[in-house]
Amino acid sequence: MSRNLKIIIIAVAAIASMWLVYRVAGGAYFAPRARLLKQINDDSKQLEVYRNAEEDFARVKVEIQQRVNRTLGGNRATVDHRLRTRLNRLAEHVGIEKSVDTAPVVKPRESPAKAKFVGAGSRELRDEIDFVEVEGWVSGTATFEQALRLVAFIDADPWIKRIDRLRLVPKDNGERFEVYIGLTTVFLPGREPDSLQLPEPDAGAAAARLSKLVAANPFRVPPAVPAQAQAVAQAPAAFAYETWFVTGVARGPGGIEVWLLNHQTREARCLAIGESLHEAALLAADNDAAHFRIGQQKFFVTVGKSFGDRVAVNQ
Repeated sequence: MSRNLKIIIIAVAAIASMWLVYRVAGGAYFAPRARLLKQINDDSKQLEVYRNAEEDFARVKVEIQQRVNRTLGGNRATVDHRLRTRLNRLAEHVGIEKSVDTAPVVKPRESPAKAKFVGAGSRELRDEIDFVEVEGWVSGTATFEQALRLVAFIDADPWIKRIDRLRLVPKDNGERFEVYIGLTTVFLPGREPDSLQLPEPDAGAAAARLSKLVAANPFRVPPAVPAQAQAVAQAPAAFAYETWFVTGVARGPGGIEVWLLNHQTREARCLAIGESLHEAALLAADNDAAHFRIGQQKFFVTVGKSFGDRVAVNQ
């Protein structure tokens, strides 16, 4: 046998031995190792999911409790009592003759994600009530200012509520009003707020905004002008701009609106951009002032001021 042939036979034998060792080692070590590494990777990912879910659960619990702390209790009896008490206190605070009541029937609300809970283990979560709505209302007799302050204080009170209805029926030419405010609050069954003491409402900013509306009282009908005053004078008198006040600026269906009130005649006007009060054409308006032009002169009038207090604009 030649030397080259011996080398070939030895090489073939070595390769066969290595292949045999690989097959044996692969079945006994490498394949199980690969399966274990895959299992470790899968378990690590699942553990990360559980860890994230645990952290998210803690965060959600804190957020839910923050909302629970703005409810009036965790059961119907407590919420009903505290809702009546709260509305009575707010009505007494503004000084109106009031009547407070709550609806006899509450409205349980299920989870909007109910269809997502599948399987026998999720039945308890699927059938759980998310929250319960309780309706209440306060009504009575008040002045225009008292009625608006009551709405402002209810809105500013920190417990969760939605004002559904507001009805004002003027009496005695706007001096008194029949007031009705309907609202809805919620509670989470079995979840109590950390404290039953809610902070006092801060309605100062809202009351300041309402003061201009209170002063104008759009429900008051201006007195009739005597027949003698309606006679046409021989010489037309100058237009009394100083008796007209800018009482508010609002955005109506057609755009910006400026509300005017004559403090002598109680006549009210509403101007859109381009319309005029006598010769004063409305050019623009913002939250605090309305801009006009008479001839070539431009000026603005601040809300709450009269045309007699107008400020000229440099041309």
